[in-house]
Order: sequence, then structure tokens, then C-alpha cells
Amino acid sequence: MAADTAAQNAGNAPSDGETALEEPTDGPPVILKAQAMERIENFSASSNQLESAKERARSRLNDSFAFYQDPTRIGDQHAFIRDAEVLRALTDFDGTNQSKRLDQIVELVTTADNRSARQVIRDAEYAFAATETDLGPGKTNSVEAHIDNARRQLARAERIRDRAGEQSGAQSIRTTARAVRTYGQAVNQAHTVLRMIDGEVGPEVTLTRRADPIRNGSERAQYTLVGNVTNPTGLDAVNVTATVNEDRTVDLPLRRGYANGTFAKTINLSERVNTIEITAVESDDGQQSNNGKQKGKKKRNNGNSDASSGQSQASRVVLRLDGDGLPDTYEANVTGTDPLDPDSDAPSTEVNEANNGTTDGNEDFDGDGLSTIRERELGTDPLEADTDGDDLPDGFEEFVIGTDPLDADTDDGTPDGEEDLDGDGLTNAEEYDAETSPQYADIDGDGLTDPQELANGTDPWQADTDDDGLDDGVEPTDPFETDPLDPDTDDDGIEDGNETYTTTAGNESLGVDVELTGEGNVAGGVSVGEETERFAGGDRVENMSVSEIVEIESTEDFESANVTISYDDSLPAASNESDLAVVTYDPEKQLYVPINSTIDAENNTVTAETEHFSTFAVFSISNWATDVTAERPSNGTGGEETIQSVDVQFIIDSSGSMGWNDPQEFRKQAAKEFVGALVPGDRAGVVDFDGDAHVAQQLTTDFGAVNVTIENLDAAGGTNIGAGVARANQHFASASNNTRAKVAILLTDGQGSGGRAQARTAADRNITIHTIGFGGADGNKLSDIASITNGTYNYVDDASDLPNVFSRVAEEVEPKDTDGDGLPDVLEENGLPIGHTGSDLRRLPTNATDKHTDGDELADGEEAEEYREYPIDFVVNDLEHEYIVSYFELRSNPTLADSDGDGLEDHEEVSLDNNSEADGWNISVINESGQPYRWAGSVEENPDANITVTSNPMLKDTDGDGLTDAEEKEETHTDPRDPVTYGIAGGVERLIEDGYGSSSAAKHNVGLPLEEAYTDKTADFDFVTNGSIPLESDDRLGPREARERLLFIALDGTTRSDTFFSNGDEIATGTDPWDPDTDDDGLTDGQEARYLTEGNRQTLARDESVDTDPLDPDTDDDGYWDGWIGVYGVNYSDNVILYRENLQNGGGVTGDEIVQQQVDFHNASAAPSALSTDINGDGTPDHSNVHVGELQWGTDPNDGSAAETPDPTVRIEVDYHEDVPESVRSEEWREAISDNYALYGINIDFVEDRYMDTVTNDDLEGYDTTTIGPVSSHTYYDHSPPWNRSNIYHLSDEFHQTDAVYMAVGPDSTGPLTRYGGGVRRHSGNRTHTHWLAVFTDEHNPSDVPSRFSLNRSERLRVLTTKTAVHEIGHHLRTGEADDDCCWTEVYSGGRRDSTTEQVYDRFGQAKEEWSVMSGGHSTWIFLPPTNTTYTGFSIEELFTVSTNSTNR
Repeated sequence: MAADTAAQNAGNAPSDGETALEEPTDGPPVILKAQAMERIENFSASSNQLESAKERARSRLNDSFAFYQDPTRIGDQHAFIRDAEVLRALTDFDGTNQSKRLDQIVELVTTADNRSARQVIRDAEYAFAATETDLGPGKTNSVEAHIDNARRQLARAERIRDRAGEQSGAQSIRTTARAVRTYGQAVNQAHTVLRMIDGEVGPEVTLTRRADPIRNGSERAQYTLVGNVTNPTGLDAVNVTATVNEDRTVDLPLRRGYANGTFAKTINLSERVNTIEITAVESDDGQQSNNGKQKGKKKRNNGNSDASSGQSQASRVVLRLDGDGLPDTYEANVTGTDPLDPDSDAPSTEVNEANNGTTDGNEDFDGDGLSTIRERELGTDPLEADTDGDDLPDGFEEFVIGTDPLDADTDDGTPDGEEDLDGDGLTNAEEYDAETSPQYADIDGDGLTDPQELANGTDPWQADTDDDGLDDGVEPTDPFETDPLDPDTDDDGIEDGNETYTTTAGNESLGVDVELTGEGNVAGGVSVGEETERFAGGDRVENMSVSEIVEIESTEDFESANVTISYDDSLPAASNESDLAVVTYDPEKQLYVPINSTIDAENNTVTAETEHFSTFAVFSISNWATDVTAERPSNGTGGEETIQSVDVQFIIDSSGSMGWNDPQEFRKQAAKEFVGALVPGDRAGVVDFDGDAHVAQQLTTDFGAVNVTIENLDAAGGTNIGAGVARANQHFASASNNTRAKVAILLTDGQGSGGRAQARTAADRNITIHTIGFGGADGNKLSDIASITNGTYNYVDDASDLPNVFSRVAEEVEPKDTDGDGLPDVLEENGLPIGHTGSDLRRLPTNATDKHTDGDELADGEEAEEYREYPIDFVVNDLEHEYIVSYFELRSNPTLADSDGDGLEDHEEVSLDNNSEADGWNISVINESGQPYRWAGSVEENPDANITVTSNPMLKDTDGDGLTDAEEKEETHTDPRDPVTYGIAGGVERLIEDGYGSSSAAKHNVGLPLEEAYTDKTADFDFVTNGSIPLESDDRLGPREARERLLFIALDGTTRSDTFFSNGDEIATGTDPWDPDTDDDGLTDGQEARYLTEGNRQTLARDESVDTDPLDPDTDDDGYWDGWIGVYGVNYSDNVILYRENLQNGGGVTGDEIVQQQVDFHNASAAPSALSTDINGDGTPDHSNVHVGELQWGTDPNDGSAAETPDPTVRIEVDYHEDVPESVRSEEWREAISDNYALYGINIDFVEDRYMDTVTNDDLEGYDTTTIGPVSSHTYYDHSPPWNRSNIYHLSDEFHQTDAVYMAVGPDSTGPLTRYGGGVRRHSGNRTHTHWLAVFTDEHNPSDVPSRFSLNRSERLRVLTTKTAVHEIGHHLRTGEADDDCCWTEVYSGGRRDSTTEQVYDRFGQAKEEWSVMSGGHSTWIFLPPTNTTYTGFSIEELFTVSTNSTNR
């Protein structure tokens, strides 16, 4: 471009005089000279001489631009000669009225040359300092001399300038011109130094990233080459390339400084093994470059590149990749493995590991339990098992005891190997050598410490070393006296554990001793505790008992046991010590039953033998007999009105005529209704007669059986009434007694023989016969039979009237039942005699006028269930006792809605055919192998089946598994009648055994209850696994598969297992037994209540304890949740806990792994929220459902102090170009960005500087290379208004006024930034260092916002650019980096290169991948509900790497 054009671009000052002459602005030399050019152009030339001088000055100054390497550095002395000529030409203007302009030009040119000279001299000094050790003595002396000359010439030039300052007019200008030429001489000396050094030293290229990620096979992958290039004499002529496998070369563009540059370029790799040669070459054209260096000489390389230089002007470094997880330099310098073979040999080891199927990174060359990759991460020696020399292998320190493998004394002055963590007498080193647990003195729980086991020769990890059924600790003791190392000590063919022994157990505080006889150590499975069920309390029990009421249980089978219980002889009930006996509680009979006992009055004990365990106590026999022997007196007139049980026989005619006289079988309906009116304690039977008679149903209380018999009666044969009555008489005689009323009901339609004589026999035996006739019945005979026996006679004209007649007969037979509950009024008023159910009353009165005395859904008769009479006999000290106990065996207590106090009303616990309110409850289950595997409500699957269950309303814990029936219904969703409901109960232990063997260590470290059977209480239903939990009946898994199911990548990126937290512990704590993370904070309940674990293929170890509250996502109440990442409202949180694992398996989070809740937000008052914003405009603050927790931010979740409260704040300084629309240059735009981050607890603070002002094109002018000289082959800066990369660097340098992160917002992107679209974050090659952020408004298409949101164009632009700004700030916060490991360039979330996509559902239920902040562009899916246009959500994966540790500038 011509100089006059440059001048026009520089400005248009007045040509005459010095009107409105602006003061020069500071800047680099080229800027100062551009201002000088502007002022020369605006000289007013009133004569040909002045015009010639002006043109000569302008031409010489324009020539000097060609010698600039960059805005400061001059590459040749001739630039100073041209500048001196400029000044001499301008002396002609001395004496005109333009002296101020003339002075400015002289000052601008001289200052520019002074700065350039000083810079080139500094370059020479730097180059010498950087290469002095590479120069020979002669060259060093020569370089030092030239540097000294340059400094002297610079000092001389300054003295000349000082003399010029003492002069005036043309003389001063000519003297200044001499100073400028002297600056050139100084530069010439400096250039001589650079040429001398350049002849000896060339560029050096180094790689700052040599990572070699593990890859399988030869799948296509991307790799980012990142490195530095240095050349002390300047990089202007250096080019960098990468050659891949000798067949493909790519350029590596440099981000250049003068002597240092960086590159970062992503390349494609199609092979697993690759050799990449990076070469830095200085131009070799035999010409002199702009910095005065002569090219084309052969040099020595002064760097530490991987390859020696040897070739002219080049530096090379070789990167070798084999996909084994280890950098090539690490393989070459540390392990000695082949960096071009992923499965090679380490020569220093004794074995050849080559081609053994394990990649070098996953090998454990030194056998210390750490993979080579992990050793490199920790800094330990992969070929030395004990890096710090404390006698402990590195893996043992890392995984087992948690000490520092790089420090022989991690903590307290005692070397790690010499400490005794568990106090068992063995040091950590001794424990390692002996392969015992350093953390638990008796990890196998056999009663022997590790030193004792070692002394005995038993296995410290196995409670039963010889697997004979006896623990090591008991074998040498009485009564066993067996060898713990020999399963058959006496060689009798029977293993020691199968021999019969008498062993003892007890509870001293309760005064109980148990002596058992059985195979093995049966006493080892005995527990004695206080009985807590309701039947163990109350005045009745207290009146009878003289001891504690104890519950004895055993996990082992035994032949017999002697239970000895101490009693308190000071109690009134023990006043007669010979009147005592041991009682056991029979829950089915609801009765304490005395058993054969022996009294030891001297020692105040009573002993009884038993074959089963339950509840035991010592009772006063007489008090017990008084309590339970309540008789039911016969009907009478004296005293209190009572009732008598009734035996009823139906004498039913089944002759052939019944078929046509009663074709609809009303007789059967009537008889069954009569049976329904009988009360508990009554009995019924059936005599079937036709030509003969037989007892079809004997007298029974099983009324259902009676009804079946009635239903099965036929109609055939003759009519023998006498035979029917006689058979009834006979059965009464054999089956009834005088304590019971005897009633018969005779039904016939015939004229049959006999009857009267048999009636008289009945009358003699107090049998009452009621007769019913219909059809052609002999009414006279039936009337006589009834009269003889004091019964009633009834005749019906139609069989349909039979039910009514039977009902009238029933009123004659049964006592009055006003409320129809099945209990006679007299019984309800006097009270039901009951057993031992916890009630203080022996007789339980109910309301005779209300069938629901306790207000539940069961009638009193349904609750009373059945009257019982039991004979009880037992022997005490050889004295026999016999009793008959009579009482109602209650289904439930009719006076209590919740009889057992378990929290369930009685009708909820039972199932009755004729009561729709009493039908138990259903549990939906997932089945495996046809059996319930888990509760279906805990997974997003359709249930395989529903099981209907009931419980005992008289027992809190029907199945005795330790959980109340209510807890089983409402918490564990288990069967209260089965202690083990689901197949997963023991599956965790199976997984650990399959993965790590049967040793106790891994089980103990995960927290399993050793030596305890798994029940609905002791199992852990929500233990998180990466796959299904096996059934006991399943085939054993291989170790690798078992570990893959057990271990998972946790939210922090560490390989962990869940921590076992039993259902019982969960209920006691208040957590949900089916939800791994009850409070949704990203830590499982077991991890919070107990500790974290860490695992690998060798071991499962305990990690740190976080000690947070599993019921409170924010334990320390600072507003930030406890874990790494938590998600509000996820219900069952397995998918959150396994999120990072699921990302790695099967190509990302899809299907039933989706966590839809991460898209939504919640009212901030619904859960702890440090920051919040009203995102939906309803007047209440909101927070995203995703909470970034304290473990992610690196603070203590138990400490709410300011020092331990996260403060994730990013300060942003933003400048706008004047062409940016107002909707973006607005407070609303900045608030939208801040609000988006406030939803995640992150504070974005826009600092007050100049963002209310704007940047104009004038702020960028002077940087277009085409205005700075005619040399088109050399690029100084690529500034080209309005917005390219160098523009923004310039703005950051010139306008960045604070220490905040700088953001520039402009209309469009040009040059290298065009490929970044709507925005970019520029970093230094290190992702933790931000140079600047940029947003380009013109690169956004407002039509990308769906029309359904009814926004105008400017509002749409604001929405789109807000997402872009949030995205770029996200880079500074390092969000989304988890899936960027494959490449140095960004992998957009959900984009084609994202191998770990995260799907969520759109408003139509379709799965979408590009929806989150760190996705690319503006897919319409970023507007899925509920985000709409108000905010854009971060995905969980994007937040894995969030951090405020990035720096700026």
C-alpha cells in the first residue's frame, strides 16, 4: 500500500498550521513511527523545496518499516540510516510555523529507534545468557566484546541526544540524526552477536505432553501434540512439523513470541503404535532475515530434545505411542519397556512379561500391588516394591494402611513399618510379612489375635482354618480339646465339628446359663437377650414371674439344651421356692407353658431341658395356674349369667325325594347359614341318612369342613328317620360330654320309619332335637320327636323358606348376639378369657352393641378367632402337675386397633375371606429363577409378580428377623413371615468371595457383618454394584467379572465399591434401605455413615471417613452439599452414584441409566442451596437439581466455618465492540449469565470497569499489517478490524484494567477464530490458564431459537449469546474437561467425538444428547423443558471437573 494511503488511514489532521494538533500516544515503535508518518503527511509545504523535503522524509520513513520484524524489533541497521535521513530532510521545515509538529516527529522517530535499539541489545544479551555454556571460549570472548561495543554505542547515542537537547533548530535535528545513526551502530553490534550465536545454536523443540492413553486395538483416535519451541536468536524463520509413521507430515502452527513459541494441534491416528517426529527447522535459503541473522549455516542443537540434531538448522523430538498408558520417556528412562510395544518386557525383572496379555501400564513389575500407571501417578518406583524403604510395599501403604509410600515416616516420628496400628503386638512390616491385617487384631473374629494365630499355625484370615466347623479359638479349649489344624483330631472318621459336645453360653447380667448338646460348637451360635415383645410385659406377667423374661436364640441346630435361670427369692411370688418352674412362651398358643424343671433353692436357680429356644422365665406355678385355668361353667340360673359351648348335629335326609322337593338345594344353604351362627367354642357335625345312616362329619370346630360336608350331600335312596336319630345319639355319646349342650336338627321330607323311640333315648341323654319338615313329611312324627326332646317343630310349604326356619331354630340354640360380631352378648359383657398377650386382664370385655370395639376393620368375633382347651402337664423336682387351660386364642386383641404395637392396625396384618378390609398387602417383586430377587419399586422395571403377605397382629416381629412387621411393610418391602425374602440378601458377600477369595479382609473392609447370617435386617438391599448381584444358587463368577460388578468409577474418578450398610442400620439411622443415597448428596448412605473404600484387582481397602449425615445433604449447613455431585429428587439414586461408571460403559448414559432430574431445578427452600436465583419468574429463588458439593470444591463438609465453606467465584471484566446489539450490551445479558451459574452455586461477578462503554474500530486501528509497509511477505500482526485473535490479545493488553478474567464481545470472528463460531476461550496450552474469553454476536442465528417462545430477534440473540458466554466461562471453570482427555481441542458434549454422551428426554419423550452448556452450537435441544430459554443446564459429567483454580492472563 502506498504511503499516502497509509497516511490517510492514519488520520486527517488540518494541513495548514497546527490547528487541533493532537498529542502523540504511546505505543510500540511501529505505532510511534505511524504517528510520525501522519504528521509528515500533514505538513504544509509552501514551496517546491519544502514539498521535496516532505516527500523525501515520507519515503525514507516508509522504507524503514520494511526492516521491522515485529512492532519493536528492527532487523537491520539500514532502518536507522533511513530514519536519520528522515530527520535531515525535515531540517528544511525549521523556521516555519509548524515547529510543534516538527518537534513531535523528531521525538517520535528518535524514541522509536531508542526502544528498538534497546530491545535488540536485550535480545543479544538474552541469547548469550541462554547459550553461553554451548559456546567455545573464543566465541564467548568475541560475543562478550560485541555486546560491550553495543552497550557503548547505545551510551554514546544517548550522549549525542543530550547534546542535541542543548541545541535548537536545524542544528539540534542534525545532531539527533547522528544519535539515530549511532543507535543503528549499536544494533549492528547486537546483530553481530545474534549472527555469531545463530551460527552455533539452532531452535529447540520440546514436548510438554507425552501422555499415551490406553487404547484397544487399532481404532481410530485423536491425539493432541502440545509443545514448545525456543530459539534464543528469534523464531521468525522457524517452522514446525510433525511426521507420523514416516508417511504423513502435518504443520504445527506456532503461537510465537520472539524467542519462545507454543503449539497445540490435534491429529488423527489410525494405528495403535505410532512414531511421531516433531521437527523445528530454521529457514535455509542462504538469505539474511529481518533480524540480521545469516541463514544456511550448520549448527549445534542446544536443547534436550529426544533426538540429536546433527542436521543443519533443525531440532527434532520423537514421540512414541503404543497405547499402553505410559509415556515413551517413562518407558525408556524408568521401566525399560519398549515404547513401541504395548505388551513388552521390563528387562530389570526376573520374568519376561512380553506378550503376557497385560499392557505395560497395567503391569505390576515389582509386585507391590500397584499398576505401573498408578506408580507413575504417585511418583513411586515401579521397579522397586518399597520406594521409601520403610519395609512396606508401596501398594500396601497406598491401599491397606493409607500411609505415604514416598515417606518412610508419614506422621509421628515412628517409621511406618514399625508402627502397630491395631495394637496386636505386630508391627506393620511384620503384619505385611505375615500377611495379617495391620488394622484389626482379630479380623476373622475367631477369638485369637494375629500373633496367637501365627504361633498356633492357624490362618488369621479364616476363623476355621481346617474347615471342620469349629473356630480356631475354641478348638484347643474345653470341651473340644481338638487340633485347629486337623479336621478329624481323633481320626474316627467324623470331623471335629460334627462330633457331639456339650457347650455353654449365657448372659450373666440376665442371670441365664445355657448348656447345649449337639454337633460342634452349638453354644457359639447362642444369643441371650431381654424379651421386648408385648407379651413379656404387664401386671399379669409381673404377678407370675420371679426372673427376667429372656429371649434365647441360636443359629445352630442342637439336640437338647438345659436352660438355667436365676430367680429373685425376695419377690412375693417366690415365697414358696418349691412352687417354681421354668416356662417357655408358645406364640401360637399365646401362652406361657411350664416345662419340666429342677429347682436349686440353694443357688436360687431353676433348670429346664428344652429342644428348642424361644422366650423363657421362672414363674410361680400357683400364680400361673390361677391366671390360666379359667373354666367355662355350664348354663344355669344361679350367679353370673354365663354361656355353655354347644355341640350341634345336623340329621339331614338325603333320600331321592329331596332332589325334587328341594331342587335348588335350599336345605344346604340353610344348614350352612346355621353353621355360620355358631360361636367360638361350639362344634358341629353331620349325620347323613336315607335308607341307612352314617356320620358324614364328626363334631369339630372346623366349620369350613362342616360346610364342605353339607355341600357334598346327595339325594338318593329311602327314608329311615330312626336310623338317623340313633346315629346322632351314638356320636354324641362318644364325642361330647356333660359340659357341653347337645342339640340336633332333623330335616326330612318323608314318611320314613322309626324316630320316636330314638327320641326318647335322646331325651334321656339331655339331647334336644329340633325338627323341620317340608314336602310330604310326617308332621305328627316330627312334632312328637320335638316334643319328647324339648325341641321345636317347624313345617314349611316351600323349600325356599328353609333358611328362615333354620334362622329361627338358631335363635333357640345360640345365645343372643346383638351386634352380630359372632360373640354372644353375655360373653362380651363378662369378658373373653385370654392367654398371655400383654394385656393386664385375664378376661377381655368387649362392646356387645358394637361389632368393632377397638374401631378397626375387624369384627370382635374375627379378632377372638377360636376358643381353646389345652391339657398342660409337667414335672418339677419329680412332682407331677396337670392342668387344663381354657381361653380364647386371639387372632388379635379386639380392644386394641394395633394389638402388638408395631404400627400396623390389626386388619392390615391379616387376610380374611369375608372381609375386604383384611386382605394383607401386596409386594411387587422382580424374580430370578422363579423366586423373588428384589423389590420392584427400587428399579425402573415392570414387576415380574406380586406376592401377597400377612403378618401376625399379636407379634411385632412375626418372623423373628429383627425387623418389626411395620418396618418390613413400609421400609424394606419384605415378607414379615419370612426372615429372608429376596435372593440378593447374601449376594454382596458372594461377589466379594468370587472377586477376592473367601478371606475376611475384603469383606471386612467393605463392612460386611462377618459370622452373621443374612436376613431381611442384616442384608444391604441398596448396596451399589456395577451389574447384578448373584443369587446363592448361581454359578460362581470368575474373579474379573466379580470385581467388575463390585467396583465402579465413583463420582470423584476413584475406583471404589459401595460401603455395606445393613437394612437394620439404615432403619435405625432413618435412611431408606432401598435408596443408596437417601439425601441425594452423591455419597451413599454407607459412605456417609461409615467410610469410603478404594479398590483394584488385588485388594479392597478402607479409605477415608467423611463422617457426614446421610439424612442431610448439607451436614455443616453452609449451603453446599456434602459429596462430589448430588442430584435433588432422584428417588432411587443408583444412576447418580454409578454415573461416571455408566459413562464409560456402552457409550455413555442412555436408557434406564438416564438421570432426567439433572435438567430441572427446585425451589431453593426445598433443599440447602448456597446461591440461588428466581429463574422462572415466580418470585421464589431456585437452584438446579444438580448440586456441586464440598468434596468437589475441596472443602470439609463437616466444617461450616468461612475457611471451609466453598467460595466458587469468577470475576469477569467484559468489553463490547460498538457494533454489538444493545440486547447483549445490557445488564440483563450479564444477569442472565450470572443467574445461570447461580443455579449451580457459582458466583459470576462482573466487575465495574468499562463494560458500560464500548470499543470502537479506532481502538483497533494501526494494527493492520497493510498500513505498515510494502513488504507483503512478512506478517507483523494479523490485526484486521474488527475481531480476530490478535485484536483480542491487543484489547486484553491495552484495555484489561483489573485482575478479573477478560471477556471481549464483538460482532464477528475473522482469521483463525472463524472456526470457533460463536465464542472461544483462549488458553496458554495449559487448560488451567486463561488468556481471554470472546463472544461473537454475528455468528449466532436468531432463528435457532424455537418460535414457540415468542421472542423478538434481539431477545433471541440475547438468549443465544448468553449460552455461548456461559459455555466459554465454563471452560475457565474447567467444566466439560472429563471427555476432553482424548484431544487437546474441545470435545463438545453430545457431539460426534463425544464417546461418553449423556442423554435426557425432550418434551416429546425422545432421548437427546446435545442439550447442555458445553455442547457445540445452539441445537434446539438446549431449549428442552424446563430450561426453555431461561437458562442452559450443565450435565453431571461436565461438572465432574469444575474448579475455580484456573488462572487468567
